[in-house]
Amino acid sequence: FCSCCDVLQPAKEVDGVYQITNGGQLFWFAEQLGSGAIAPNSVATATADINLEGSQNGQAAGYTGITKDRNFPGIGTSSIQYGGTFTGGGYTISDLYIERENETATKTDGAGLFGYTNGAKISGLTVKGQISIHGNGHRQIENIGGVIGHAQDTQLSETFSYVNIGSTGGEVTHVGGLVGSAQSGGSVFKCMYFGSIDLNNTGDSIGGIVGYTQDTAISYCANHGSVKTDFKAGFVGGILGLSLIHI
Repeated sequence: FCSCCDVLQPAKEVDGVYQITNGGQLFWFAEQLGSGAIAPNSVATATADINLEGSQNGQAAGYTGITKDRNFPGIGTSSIQYGGTFTGGGYTISDLYIERENETATKTDGAGLFGYTNGAKISGLTVKGQISIHGNGHRQIENIGGVIGHAQDTQLSETFSYVNIGSTGGEVTHVGGLVGSAQSGGSVFKCMYFGSIDLNNTGDSIGGIVGYTQDTAISYCANHGSVKTDFKAGFVGGILGLSLIHI
């Protein structure tokens, strides 16, 4: 981020791979992909620890003004799904802050460091931060994950999430410490969760690793965090909320 005007620094592309070295470049990568300026199957790698400057001690950093907005847009959307390879290299992405609010009849789908993926391969990351969800009405916001909101045929491996997830207002569904919803094949392998999930009026597919899965393999994963909801009935689990086929 430019210290004067907060302009995002573009990531350099070396031999077809975007080199992500700081928070501004990761914001740039997400925004360029979301606008269609770069291909949805773009390949990227982290080359250093990355600070997104969006949260402090799990809360919003409190920036003011449009140039200090650190509400991360997510890599990939339901209309432009990320299908590339993202290699974390063992580095940490810290101070992630995502806030989503939906008061319309249109469903919001996919909130996470990666909002929506399809055919992606993501590995070697540690992610720390906060996701705050504000729903209104029934199932207005769904598929929320500390790393991936909505994963289609996606391979996620050796990734650790310290992302705290909370909600207020109406019901949200399919929430996971790593992945909100994992479907259509793919795998979640050697992943761990160390954060807290504390949801209001929500019990539909909530899990420490994955909230909801359909035909996605989950193996060698562990939850060292907490999962809490005030909803008295539903599908809530330390590892997985609900599976319709197998894990």
